[in-house]
Amino acid sequence: MSARSKKTDKSVEAAKPVVLPDLTASEYGPLVLPTKPNANPLEAEYGPETKKPERKSVVGYKYKARYRAAGNYRGCGDWLHQELELRTVDGFGKLDLPAFEAICEENGVSLEKYNRTSNGWQGRLRMTGRILLRSKILKSGSLLVEGEKLEAPREWIAAQQR
Repeated sequence: MSARSKKTDKSVEAAKPVVLPDLTASEYGPLVLPTKPNANPLEAEYGPETKKPERKSVVGYKYKARYRAAGNYRGCGDWLHQELELRTVDGFGKLDLPAFEAICEENGVSLEKYNRTSNGWQGRLRMTGRILLRSKILKSGSLLVEGEKLEAPREWIAAQQR
């Protein structure tokens, strides 16, 4: 026998079988397997067209499904969202940051302190700015855009205050 085959024989002899514990009858209860492998947890509540996004997002899946159902993947579709989208999104669907910052500044919202270096900063800045604008509008009742005062609809204000 060659040296190589002796080495192989030793390694085979040294291997011992691994005994796994019986998980079906343990103190943890019976082993329960999912009925549908790789099932989408959103499918039951929102239908089969709702897919989990491949990348992480600060927006929860539940809200993304609502936005999609309302016909708008980018936001909730309320009055403020429509006004901001009309004035701050270019023809390619990208945020016009200088226009958005101008609206925020005109309404007394400063975005200077927010991070502008990490991945996804534009989306976070847009969402944070929108939340801050919302609180200013709820106090004043209007949105200022290029010197024009846009009155917030009563229905929108009532929906925001619940």
